Parts: sequence; C-alpha cells; structure tokens
Amino acid sequence: LSKIFAFNKNLKILFMINFLSLSGLPPFLGFFPKWMTINMMIKNNMSFLAIVLIILTLMSLFYYLRILLTSFIINTEESMSSSQNSIGFIQSMMNFISLFSLIICCAIASMF
Repeated sequence: LSKIFAFNKNLKILFMINFLSLSGLPPFLGFFPKWMTINMMIKNNMSFLAIVLIILTLMSLFYYLRILLTSFIINTEESMSSSQNSIGFIQSMMNFISLFSLIICCAIASMF
C-alpha cells in the first residue's frame, strides 16, 4: 500500500475515507445498514446480538485503523508526476456518492 500512496496523496485520503465507510462510522454510508440492523435487533428484543454486533464492529474498526496508520506511517520517497497525480472523474464521483449518500438516504427517509 505504501508504494501506491507514494504516487498520489489524494488516493491516500480517498482510501482512508472508503475504509472508514467500510467500518461503519456515522457520517459515511456504511453506518446506515448497521444502524438499521441494530435498531431492528433492539425492537425485536435481540439486545445481546446487537451488543455482539457493536463489539465486533469496534474490533474491525481497530484493525482497519491499524492498517491505515501503518500504511501512512511508512515513510516512502514521494515522487509526484503529472500523469499519476490526476484522479479520474468517475472515481471522484463514486467517492462523492459513497460519502454523501448517507445524507441523501436520511433526507429521503425523513419524507416518509
């Protein structure tokens, strides 16, 4: 991972944001399904399973953050070339949708 990050600083940030979304932190889209699952478990008196889900989520978040921190801490020679510095439009739009879709989902859910 450190070789990939050495060429593109923007890719570092996008990779980090996607990992945090995968772990299910609140401002990202990955939080919405976990939140809905925990709500349904609590409503159906499955509190023990909800607690297990939360504990396992925290454990996975620990490992994701560990991967991110070790990949960022490894010091590599950063060589930026103009061809490797640009991020494609489609990749940028997919990351934008991934980041702000939770806000859009909440806005749509509040209409009903």
